[in-house]
Amino acid sequence: DYLVENMPDYEFYIPDYVEKINLKRGFSMVIMWKADKYVLLDAGRFFLTETPDKPSKGWESNHYRTTSWVYLKDKTTGRKFYCFNTHLDHKSRLAKENGVLLNVEMMKSIAGKKAPVFICGDMNIYRENKGGVLLDPFYEYMQSADETALTSYRVPTFNGYNPDMSVRRRIDYI
Repeated sequence: DYLVENMPDYEFYIPDYVEKINLKRGFSMVIMWKADKYVLLDAGRFFLTETPDKPSKGWESNHYRTTSWVYLKDKTTGRKFYCFNTHLDHKSRLAKENGVLLNVEMMKSIAGKKAPVFICGDMNIYRENKGGVLLDPFYEYMQSADETALTSYRVPTFNGYNPDMSVRRRIDYI
């Protein structure tokens, strides 16, 4: 509510507002964009479970885990693209693995084969260690701009809630 009120230049897709549900201990994956630059063509959300179209928890997850998506059109160029925002489980390896696979499956289904697609979110996975292989389906489906860009913002996004920053890892990605 604070962001919506204090960022008048932006439009927001907030699934819980649209669907008029409130998930206890859940997370609404909000997507925002500059209102003067893009127009919303379509939007949706799915749950990272065996039943993605129903509010549910899956694969040993303690929380509702979801992915929101928007289909936007650039008002100047007319170019269209999809943006997906996800939050994978923080504990269950099975939920992480299946969450990544479901995201790729749904991106292919929703966006088709040729539309530009971005995914961002809290993956709760450290790419730099052996658990990072769980992200491989994303890298097989998409090109990583982070790895191919001339410059990139590669900084830690998690500190283990430790104010001295002794724990510093990257778990959030675009």
